[in-house]
Amino acid sequence: MMRENEVDESELKLAEALKSLEPAASRMDPIAAAFTAGRRCGRRRERAWGAAAIVCAVLAICPRLMPGGKSPLPAHPASSWTVSAVAEPLPSSDVSALQLDRDVLDHGLAGLPAAHFAAMPVMTARDML
Repeated sequence: MMRENEVDESELKLAEALKSLEPAASRMDPIAAAFTAGRRCGRRRERAWGAAAIVCAVLAICPRLMPGGKSPLPAHPASSWTVSAVAEPLPSSDVSALQLDRDVLDHGLAGLPAAHFAAMPVMTARDML
């Protein structure tokens, strides 16, 4: 009977043969593999964005496809609303840009003249309907 520590001659030959083996050179280029992986990842993202764009387009078109071509949107879209206001003419200033620069350098923002704003009427959303 053989003990566990003893090795027969065939196992020794096998061990010597395995020691003499060298791994074959890899034919895979790591840079090309990384490039391909990145390109595939980019394609997945591109497909996801494309699918999202298609879903948005379909959702935008669906109200127009309702029976009778009626849209749930109001008849007067906000883009057709116009707001007009009469602006008062602004008072002319006799101060030159150079003088304004000097005043701001000397006094900071307090050196600027008082601002005159045109009077605007207060409007609410109800006024636009």
